[in-house]
Amino acid sequence: MKISLSEILYSRWPHPIYNLEDTLKRAVNIGYTAVEPGLGTPGTYNWLDNGRIKKVKKLAMELKIELPVANPGVTFNPASPLEEERKLYLKDMKERIRIVEALGPKIMVGWETFIIEGTPYEKAWEWTVDAYKAVAEEVEKKGIIWAIEPTIAHTNLIHTPEDVLKLMKDVGSKNVKAMIDTYHLWLKMGGIGQTPEQWIEKLGSNLVHVHLGDSGPLPVGATWDYTSLINTLKRIGYEGYLGIDLAHKETPNKDYVASRSLEYVKKLI
Repeated sequence: MKISLSEILYSRWPHPIYNLEDTLKRAVNIGYTAVEPGLGTPGTYNWLDNGRIKKVKKLAMELKIELPVANPGVTFNPASPLEEERKLYLKDMKERIRIVEALGPKIMVGWETFIIEGTPYEKAWEWTVDAYKAVAEEVEKKGIIWAIEPTIAHTNLIHTPEDVLKLMKDVGSKNVKAMIDTYHLWLKMGGIGQTPEQWIEKLGSNLVHVHLGDSGPLPVGATWDYTSLINTLKRIGYEGYLGIDLAHKETPNKDYVASRSLEYVKKLI
């Protein structure tokens, strides 16, 4: 397993991240060898134009730091009852995929789908699957893996490993896989009734990315013990990245939190 740092620690999530170059330099100084860039909200990621992308990639090469995973950010709702919004979702995701391809990451995370009050579950699921099939075609063309995160925090449609496995089956693409975020898992665990270890076991080889977080502005490992979770990942043969994902605007000393998190996870793997 390898460790990466999610750029949103240094951002005002979910808004665009203007200080990507600075984040890369900070990450290298702390000891990271990989950073996960993000894009922001619809209509705001034009800051990352082709010229900027070239500069970022050049700097990453100079610093010898990888950009393995991208967070495309918050987008429109593919399960919206408004056909116009569903079309905007597809248009927006196509542009985000273009940017991810240009940056170079081979994995793109995702979660965005939400049942609007009054929409039957079956119809919301149908719209989501149709939209995800279209997105899957795009990522297949670009050689990108789309890692869907089941979470209560950002969606009311895909909550559990069973949900994401059903989604993968219905979409039917080898490029659509799964990821988990421990912050959302532990924060909402009482409403799901499954441990992170159970999620990992159920997703198995379909799990291609993992985000590690903690409670509030604290470093990974400050509240929750990750020993069992990491051992479970080892048991299933997981070899992907463990992304330190601390999206807390109130974190007073971000470099300290990033450093402590890295030290803690290194000891476990």
